[in-house]
Amino acid sequence: MRSFYCFVVGCAFAVLTTLGAVAQTSVSTHLSLVDPTTGYQLRLMVPALTGQQLLYFPSTGGTVATTTNTWIAGGQTGITASTNILGMTDANTNPLLIYTNNAEAMRIDQNGSVAIGTTPVASYLLSVDGSIRLTDATTSSVVANKELVMGQEGDTYGYSRLRLQHRTGSNGALFETDPGGPTLVDFGFKPGSGAQSNIRLEARSSTIRNSTNTAFGEFQFFFGTTTTPTYAFSSGTAATSFEVGNVGIGHRNPSEKFTVGGASQEFRVNSTGNLVRINNVPYSWPTGNAAANDYVLASTTGGTLTWVKPVTITVPSGRVQITGDGTATDFTISNSAITATSVIVISVEDDSDTNLYGYKIKSRAAGQFTLTLTAAIANGATKYINYMVTNP
Repeated sequence: MRSFYCFVVGCAFAVLTTLGAVAQTSVSTHLSLVDPTTGYQLRLMVPALTGQQLLYFPSTGGTVATTTNTWIAGGQTGITASTNILGMTDANTNPLLIYTNNAEAMRIDQNGSVAIGTTPVASYLLSVDGSIRLTDATTSSVVANKELVMGQEGDTYGYSRLRLQHRTGSNGALFETDPGGPTLVDFGFKPGSGAQSNIRLEARSSTIRNSTNTAFGEFQFFFGTTTTPTYAFSSGTAATSFEVGNVGIGHRNPSEKFTVGGASQEFRVNSTGNLVRINNVPYSWPTGNAAANDYVLASTTGGTLTWVKPVTITVPSGRVQITGDGTATDFTISNSAITATSVIVISVEDDSDTNLYGYKIKSRAAGQFTLTLTAAIANGATKYINYMVTNP
């Protein structure tokens, strides 16, 4: 195919035999195409252009025509949405590619998915390879009144939104839900195919443990599904406890600063740091340490604990040697600890430490007790009476 040069009389613009021409505001009505080798000249009749018209060659051939249905580099006015279209109007699967610096910068797929720096990902309308920054136009920093909002609209209960913002009291990420829907915000965690667990801030009076605390709500940490949760931790369930920070582990309604376990096994610590309940048994602890070493805690029947010094108990005891004359005999043993009500434990042994005799306490009085043997002791035999005395 031969090459042609285009010469225009009266203005400087070019006509391409396949695409068309750059728009001009005034043109000559004649165009000449010259073959540089043979000098053959083709003279064309060109219509005058006005406004933002362009020249083009109809696909059916024939006379050069003009059109206003296009976009021009210098800007466009008088746009009509139904006719001034940038892109492809025929049905095909080709994406629209936008290039900068001779490389693809953005792509719009056939289904409308947009990709920047990458290729479109199925089921996502926007895919970006790189960071997205929302900044103030002057300072290039994230400041007040500039925010990034990601949301889901028109769901069963309205909308849910994540805002990245710089506000008084809301610096960072803000999660919010539709005021017309349930007054709660969930943060869900679902490991693989496992069951979902949630952290929830809830203010519904029908669901939170304290129905009067809806102005502040409560935090709930629970495992399982959202329909049948197993509560593991909650904060803000007692009256005004959202401010004081009552915490429960395995307990839905912690009435103290820290509560662990169910109602029959509670472990509680109150706001002053006092351990007030162990295994659901109430206690009141001393406010300070013991006065000296070796003190122990003693409790009243009501659970009040105090430091006391242990009482040293000395148990009177002894071993007495006896001999007999062949008849049953009474033996009197003296000890200042013995009283008329003392409990006396005795045993009678021979010199081989073997119990041989029956015996009993015959009487006890201040300072002594009498032991009666039920059998005689052989003359000259050595025997021992072992005893221990306790006084109730």
